[in-house]
Amino acid sequence: MLSSAPPRNSPLSFEVCATVYTRQLATPY
Repeated sequence: MLSSAPPRNSPLSFEVCATVYTRQLATPY
């Protein structure tokens, strides 16, 4: 998803990915 994303092991990256993914779904475009 994010080109400059932290290691997958870090929970922070998962939270950021989840928030970004949900925000993308919420936006019409």
